[in-house]
Amino acid sequence: MKDFDAPVLFVCAAGKTGVADLIVRWCNRFGYPCLVMSPDWDNVGKSAAYACNAEMISIASHLLVFKDSTSQDAAHLVELAISSGRQITTIHITPSNF
Repeated sequence: MKDFDAPVLFVCAAGKTGVADLIVRWCNRFGYPCLVMSPDWDNVGKSAAYACNAEMISIASHLLVFKDSTSQDAAHLVELAISSGRQITTIHITPSNF
């Protein structure tokens, strides 16, 4: 686990596009610290996204999850957050609102 002196927005991003990219750019623009946590596909394999989710849950106190109806990774993150008692807000996205 890492220690930070200031509040940090944590982002687990499998790629450089989509919601994660928008959050990173917003943080950079407005001067908020941001730690990009990407799944380690090479060393962890198929469960890398789930391992990344578990790491985020271990260090985050609050979560804001953008989720569509098909994302198993986001659903897993929501389940972890609920079971660990973390405060979570879920925003369901569809092509019409993203």
